[in-house]
Amino acid sequence: MNGKAIQSIEDPEEEFGELLKFTASGFAGGLILAGLLDSFGLQRSSVGQWIVRTLSGEGESILEGLYSLRQRMRGNIGSMAEAYGWGKFFGMMLPWVIDWGSRLLGVNVYGLEGFYIPYFYAMSDQIGANISGYIFLRKETASFSGAAARYLRHPVMLSSLIIILLIGSVHP
Repeated sequence: MNGKAIQSIEDPEEEFGELLKFTASGFAGGLILAGLLDSFGLQRSSVGQWIVRTLSGEGESILEGLYSLRQRMRGNIGSMAEAYGWGKFFGMMLPWVIDWGSRLLGVNVYGLEGFYIPYFYAMSDQIGANISGYIFLRKETASFSGAAARYLRHPVMLSSLIIILLIGSVHP
């Protein structure tokens, strides 16, 4: 086992600190690119909206996925931060399916009937991270109850779950 893998086991907070650098960079880059695309007038085209919504809301998830890929390529053992990053990366793709599927079904995505689309753009990465984190804990503990107990004591997973539930309970 190399030193980096041992560090991940001994100090998981430091690993989440490294993940935070990717999160902040992706978020800032996504907002900058979204402003640039808006300046070209792509805010009303479906492709322009998809790019703007994805990069402004999910730029950090893209880089968190790159963080997870980098961890895997380094040969580091799997960790909760890596699982969280993978979950955010794959979770961010769900709104694409929902958005494009809604458009194909004739839903007015600008109107009230498309109310659910922004929620999934905002929260699907968190939902994916929670699912992936729970699966990681389930593999580590080999029991559903053990995974649930560790999940509820993990500050990142619990914070993410609270955000999902709070945002989902807010009504306009």
